[in-house]
Amino acid sequence: MSDHPQIDPKRTGVKAHLTYSVDSVGADHIIRGVPGGMTPITNNRGVIEGFTIACPGCGVWGGISFVASEHFTNPWRVTGGSVLDVTTLSVMDSILKHCCGWHGYLRNGVFESC
Repeated sequence: MSDHPQIDPKRTGVKAHLTYSVDSVGADHIIRGVPGGMTPITNNRGVIEGFTIACPGCGVWGGISFVASEHFTNPWRVTGGSVLDVTTLSVMDSILKHCCGWHGYLRNGVFESC
């Protein structure tokens, strides 16, 4: 298990980073990662269609999708950078994480709180 920063729904300046592992299960039995961690979600052709993101405020895993579906009726749009390098990525619209209430943007690979 790794140590995680305290929950902060206003945390800003969290750098996006690529990760392929779940970091820990907290005492609350919720799976958490290091805030700002991003794991690609790919289709059967290997095309990145979104990311699973460790919430910048609390580290709870959740997703954003670039493709409309039953769960994502308003998909996010890549507005800058590359999905192949999350440290450069910018997306629109804002990201709202219900786990702790973190709300903000991913701009140039940095999660910025509203």
